[in-house]
Amino acid sequence: MAKAARLFVGLRSADGFVGYKRLLGDDPLDRSIAAALQSLPGAVSVDQYWQMVEERNQYCQRFLSALDAQRFDALLCPPYALPAPTHESSGALNVTNAGSYAILYNLLGFAAGVAPVTRVQPGEESERSVGNDSLERAAQAVEMNSAGLPVGVQVAARPWREDIVLALMEALEEKTAVGMPIWKDSQFA
Repeated sequence: MAKAARLFVGLRSADGFVGYKRLLGDDPLDRSIAAALQSLPGAVSVDQYWQMVEERNQYCQRFLSALDAQRFDALLCPPYALPAPTHESSGALNVTNAGSYAILYNLLGFAAGVAPVTRVQPGEESERSVGNDSLERAAQAVEMNSAGLPVGVQVAARPWREDIVLALMEALEEKTAVGMPIWKDSQFA
């Protein structure tokens, strides 16, 4: 996963985030995002970019070969490390830290989707033992306010196999009693 995250971020930031910065413009609401982008590495050369593209292609081929060897048509995994983060949650809980599964399938170009399979029940919000780690404290804060939030499963399949993803998501929804809308019987109603 570390290699996948490095490749994903490297390819997304290859232009030094020039495109993102242009889209943000001078909007005062986006200054904190623009400031965060300023702290990230700058642009890479065209040669470095194409080397990352080749490394990504090799990574994808190895991943697909591993799926073939095990005869897997799809993968089920968590979509995120936590229930849905609140708007106030720490920036430490960003997609790189907590959403690594989404990064992987975006890097691979896989079809993917998320289906709710249960909800966080009152009393089971967190069993986390938190010390001085700021990431753990931020995660616990999200978990402590998570009763009623959906817990999903991410379904991923090879590129262009949305049919498999949708069929598995439908089967999951039929077999679980989460019901939609997800907020119907929760504290968010």
